[in-house]
Parts: sequence; structure tokens; C-alpha cells
Amino acid sequence: MTLIIDNELNDFPIEEVWVYSLDVQNFKDNTKYLWDLLSKEEQEKASNFYKSFLTQNYIISHAVLRYILASHTNKIPTEIEYLHNKYGKPFLSDSNIKFNMSHSHNKVAYLVAENCNVGIDIEYHEDSLEILEIAKLVFTTQEYSTLSALPPKEQISFFYDVWVKKEALVKLYGKGVSYPLESIETTNLKNGDQIFLKSHDVEDNKGFYYSLLLSYDYSAALFTARQVTKINHIKLNSLDCLDKCFCF
Repeated sequence: MTLIIDNELNDFPIEEVWVYSLDVQNFKDNTKYLWDLLSKEEQEKASNFYKSFLTQNYIISHAVLRYILASHTNKIPTEIEYLHNKYGKPFLSDSNIKFNMSHSHNKVAYLVAENCNVGIDIEYHEDSLEILEIAKLVFTTQEYSTLSALPPKEQISFFYDVWVKKEALVKLYGKGVSYPLESIETTNLKNGDQIFLKSHDVEDNKGFYYSLLLSYDYSAALFTARQVTKINHIKLNSLDCLDKCFCF
């Protein structure tokens, strides 16, 4: 992986993708400023959460997404406009920049590319879930067999490693929760490997898998519609970092 902090973001080759990640705790004092970057629709949605930390997380994650997309499209954050596919996946109305976002617990990750569909998923290792029961519903026979044979302490990370691969692939083509996760086989999937999404309404259904390291207690995976040669991972640690990385 290549870490680039100070670079021109508007001119990058199609085989290059960008990953941005952050911890929302580093932005919690900036929510009033970030609120003003949201659209009226986003502000309304943020206001409807029943817990304040959910509102805060939504404001931060979606305002930062606007920062990122504005830089890649040579706009300002408030000019970003979204359309949505029939499954609810957002896309830009007037750009060939493709993106996807995932958030879990306190972390958010974004994946951006040009002329290439992308999907990303991250998951915090929550140890209170009945992972074997969940796995019975969404794992293949081989995946479940491998999971159940592991010592309990190793089952958690394996479960989430498999889960993020399935979710990221489905998100690549914006299929949402409608796609049967148990039909996706991730056993022996390695960096750069190609996998196919079995779907009658997706013309080009292949995806290329890449792992992503966020921290020891998270699993993360990304998929791209084409094979990539360079993945840039930028960690956004503060509002000052945003202003430094993204100049409008």
C-alpha cells in the first residue's frame, strides 16, 4: 500500500484507487461546522436519529465524504449532488468518479476511483454476537466448516474477515441487502483475486478483492470492478488534516 498525504487529487490514472479512513472521535468537536456542509435532506436525516452519537456520526461521515468527493471533482463540498440506484446506492449525478463508504463503531472508511465501480466494507470485532448462528445463514458450507473448527478466540476475526468480503462485493454493484450472501464463496480468496457476483441484472459482474488494514480490532475489505495497481490509503486525523489534504 502507498500512503500519500500531500498530492494533487484530481489527476490520477484509472488503475489507481484511494482509501480514506477516520475515527469520528477526532471530529466530534467540529460537528457544527460540518453540519453546514450537508444538504437539507442529509440534515433532516441526521436529525431523525434517536441517539445523539448516531446523529454526530452521520454528520461527520457524510460531511467528510463531501470533502473527499469535492476534491476529486474540482468542486466545493456543498456542490456535491447525489443520485441513487434502485437499491439505494448513491452516485454522483455529473461525474465519472465512483465511491463507496462504510462505517462501524467509531471508524469510517471511503473508497474512491475514476471510471471504476468500487465497494468497501469495514466491521468492528463485536464479540457479543452469536456468530455461529449468524454464519449458518450467510456463510457457505466450506466457510462455516472452517469457522466452526477454529478455537473460539479465532472465530471472531475469521467471521468478520469473511463478512466484509461478502458485503464489499455486494456493495461494489450496489445490490444492497437483497443479495444472498450465502451464495458468495470467499474461501482462499487472496489479494488481487477475481470473483464473480452471480446476478442476472449486472452486466459486468466480476470484482477484484483487496484487503485493508485499519486496526487490530477491525476487519476491512474492498472490491473494484477492474484490477488496480496502486491503492493509496490516507488517514484523516483532524479537521486541519482535511483542510491540508483538500484545498478548494
